[in-house]
Amino acid sequence: MKTIEDKRIKPITAKIFWVMIVLSLTISISGCDPVRYYSFYLVNDCEEPIEAKIVNFQKKESNLQIDSKTEQLICTFDNPQPLNIRVVEGVFEKIIVTKGNDTSKVNYIDKDLWRLTSPSKNRANCYLVVNPEDF
Repeated sequence: MKTIEDKRIKPITAKIFWVMIVLSLTISISGCDPVRYYSFYLVNDCEEPIEAKIVNFQKKESNLQIDSKTEQLICTFDNPQPLNIRVVEGVFEKIIVTKGNDTSKVNYIDKDLWRLTSPSKNRANCYLVVNPEDF
């Protein structure tokens, strides 16, 4: 024999079930971290061209020549962490810059030498400026 209380349990149980589904979907969708995209640029502020030897975290080496007063894209990288200039220290293993026969003694991996601009919340441009004083 069914009572009035049995009829009330079913609708309440169904509502709780739907609330739990909606809540779990909301948490799972909002819990996904968007990817952040980084673009790294080397800016030559010298009057002469410079050469840069860049070794990234995957041990891939690239050699670039950058004309005076220009900038060049040296690397792109994506990361699920929030935008932060500290990512520089994990992307590059070595950056050696030469101008003619002079080699800079500056540690270009130092995050404090890089300038981060963020055109959007998921995109960052990081700039490293090489000055004549570096030589």
